[in-house]
Amino acid sequence: MWKKITGILLIMGVLLTGTMVFAAETTTGETTKGKISAKLQDLKEKRAEVQPLIKEIRTNRTRLLQLRADARAAYQAAKDKVKELLKNKDDLTPDQTEALKEAIATLKEDKSEMESTLGDIHKEALNLRAARRDRDMAAYEEALHNIIAVQNTRMDHLERAISDMNMIAGM
Repeated sequence: MWKKITGILLIMGVLLTGTMVFAAETTTGETTKGKISAKLQDLKEKRAEVQPLIKEIRTNRTRLLQLRADARAAYQAAKDKVKELLKNKDDLTPDQTEALKEAIATLKEDKSEMESTLGDIHKEALNLRAARRDRDMAAYEEALHNIIAVQNTRMDHLERAISDMNMIAGM
C-alpha cells in the first residue's frame, strides 16, 4: 500500500513540476515576443520619420545631376566665347580684359570650393550604413541630415559656377 501511495506521489510530483516549468517558459516566451514586436514597431515608426529625408536626398541627387549637365553646357559656351575673344584680342577693351580675369579667378575659386566637398557624401554614406546595421536611428538620421547639407552646399557652388560661366559667355 505504501508503495502505491509513494509511487503516486512521486508521479504527481514529477508531473506538477514539469507543468510549472512549461508554464514558466511560455510566459517568458510571450514577454520576449512582446518586446520584439514593440521594438519592431518602434523601428517602423522611426523609418516612417526618416522617409521624407531619404526622399529629399533623392530629389537633391536628381537636381545635382541636372546642374552638372547645365554646368557642362555653360562651360562649353564660356569656353567658346573665350576662344572667340582671344582670336580678336585687338578688339578687347581693358574693362573686358579685367572682367574676364575676375570671372576666371571666380571660376577657379568655385572649383576649389567644389573640390573641398568631394568624398563627403561617400563618408556619410558609410556612416549611414553602419548606423542602419547597428540599428542606431539617431546616428542614421544625423547621417541623412549631413548628406543633405553636403548636397545643398554642392548645389549652391554649382549654381554660382553656372552663373559665372554664363556671365563669361555673355561678354
